[in-house]
Amino acid sequence: MLFNEYSSASIPVDKEGKVYHLKLKSGDVSKYVLLPGDPERVLIIARYWDRY
Repeated sequence: MLFNEYSSASIPVDKEGKVYHLKLKSGDVSKYVLLPGDPERVLIIARYWDRY
């Protein structure tokens, strides 16, 4: 079994600076992220993004 070493249990990042469960590091995700919750809201919200 392979174990990774993390700097802290409260900030679990690997040696590359990636969060272990997402495999993302700082800068890989936009500054703002919309989490609509109910999957049925996604299409409703997305309709408004293409207007501008």
